[in-house]
Amino acid sequence: MKIRIVLSLCCLSLAACSGGSSSAPPSKVLGRFQKAANCDEVKSYVQDYVDRAQEFADRTVPVAPPVLEGPTPGTEPSPDSGEDGVASPSGGTVIQSDLAFTDVDRGLFFVFSANNLKILKASPAAEAQVLSEVELGFPPQELVSLKVGARRYAVIFGGQGYFGIGPMPAAAESTIAPLNEESILAVYDVSNPASPTKLLQETAPGRFLEARALVEGGKVAWVSERWLYLGEGVEDADLFPQKTSLRDGGTNQLPLSACQNTLLYQNESLNPDYAPYSLTATTISLLDLNQALLPVVSQAVLSPAWRTLIAANGDHLMLAQNVDGAERSDTEVYRFDLGGETPLAFLDAAQVPGNILNQFFIDEREGVLRVFHHVAPSFGSCPECPVAAEPAAALKAQATDPNLATGNYLSTYRGGSLLGRSGPFEEDEVPYAARFLGRFACVVTFIQIDPLTCFDLQDPAKPAKLGELEIEGVSFHLEDLGQGFLLGIGRGGAGGVVANLFDVSEPSQPQLAKQLALNPGGGTSFSEVFYDPRALGKDQELRNFSVPTDDAAGSKLALFSVDLATRNLQPEGELLKPFSDTSYDAFRRAYFFADSLATLSFQKAEIFSRSPLSPVFSLPLEN
Repeated sequence: MKIRIVLSLCCLSLAACSGGSSSAPPSKVLGRFQKAANCDEVKSYVQDYVDRAQEFADRTVPVAPPVLEGPTPGTEPSPDSGEDGVASPSGGTVIQSDLAFTDVDRGLFFVFSANNLKILKASPAAEAQVLSEVELGFPPQELVSLKVGARRYAVIFGGQGYFGIGPMPAAAESTIAPLNEESILAVYDVSNPASPTKLLQETAPGRFLEARALVEGGKVAWVSERWLYLGEGVEDADLFPQKTSLRDGGTNQLPLSACQNTLLYQNESLNPDYAPYSLTATTISLLDLNQALLPVVSQAVLSPAWRTLIAANGDHLMLAQNVDGAERSDTEVYRFDLGGETPLAFLDAAQVPGNILNQFFIDEREGVLRVFHHVAPSFGSCPECPVAAEPAAALKAQATDPNLATGNYLSTYRGGSLLGRSGPFEEDEVPYAARFLGRFACVVTFIQIDPLTCFDLQDPAKPAKLGELEIEGVSFHLEDLGQGFLLGIGRGGAGGVVANLFDVSEPSQPQLAKQLALNPGGGTSFSEVFYDPRALGKDQELRNFSVPTDDAAGSKLALFSVDLATRNLQPEGELLKPFSDTSYDAFRRAYFFADSLATLSFQKAEIFSRSPLSPVFSLPLEN
């Protein structure tokens, strides 16, 4: 029997944190994009929102900061999977940038130290050393390493801003004010790791959000974002900023994007009383490493969005943004082309009622967009609007009036139009983790008991619930291990960090094959994997894993292996960093090599031999 306890858990999940009125909301329709014909049209668009902000000063909606979450890079391709460093069904392997990166084939470990990039030899363990150091001249945030032909590249992202490593500007101490942010891209040829060569550096206004590398395509796509504060108007210098491009020692000033490459969000249902505090200027950029001149193309999107979420496969980039109506909020998912003749061409948009938690809740297969989403009780839920007995009538009604009853949904879209929907399910729970597995998908929702619910997607027009598994605790991330198995990392019933091996080979009857306590001493503990799945370390075969955990005593890196044949999780040792009055260092990442393990903490980059698990090299990091 499932025990229900009403707790205030909304702040653990953005999907349940929306505010709003309980009165019946006005209808909100799907927005669309209008391509700006010239700069005057862009100025007119922004001025309209400036006028709203001044006219409806008491109705302004504060801008919420974006949620930065992402998958873990560096895994071997496997069929029927999406992101997370594995093969997407329609375009090859996609990996995401991270705090540090590896080149496993050459035994290299790329890590930041202050404003420097350091390249370490991490394998063989006996040869561990610093091979080279590059002075970047800016605060780095993330990087990705990619092989294209015979050359190897390190693509670095950084800059100054609220989410950067540098100090927060004093102006940000007020509610929300314009920030002097900059987003920097730097490309290095690291074919010779002992002597990296800078090829390109571009600086643009805004803050870096996330990047994806298309391994087979040899391209890197990234998204940056800046706020256009509307309180006192918007100056041309803010509306049409410049970017600096440094190539082969020469500096050029270039427009961030031509006015003709700007998409303007339009939605009549937002008028006349929607007055956001600022507009969001989102820039999508694509770097082609296959071409000698390393061309970068950009597409700008102007919208009153307050949250941006990114997902990608080898063909398309999906940009999900929350745009509020008068008394409700929905998510709109925009698809952009990454592999066609016109890079970054806008393809279509889909309106998804409520919120999408993170990128693992979005998937695309055979031209069908599949999305898990959550409709919270706020913004005026519609108790009379659940899925009806007649699917055709229900979908028709939902297409014209997307207000849905409170709960969780699985929806499918083709060409931006609603194709099928299942739900609501687990009406009084919020979502925490999801994973699409080819022709079926599973999601974790939670109040006190953790239900893992699986759905059939063989007919995308009729997504259907298959089975449910209830266990104590909650999984915050689901990793696809292949062969019908999922690895869940979360919190157990006693409050400690656990690894769960789920057998979903028969999705109508999902099973918990094994649970492994990663802090068997008991007590409440925490892991960075809970909010950033890239902190889950894994080898290329998805058989060895590492999870950083923290409790009152200190930080631990728990190592374990997976044996799918015996449905078992086996402990493989641990590394400890006790907390003290003088030291509060904690593990953040671990990377597997053939004979060594590279770790990253707040204060050190370290190399350990794997058998036995012993230290061989340590590099203090400057912050």
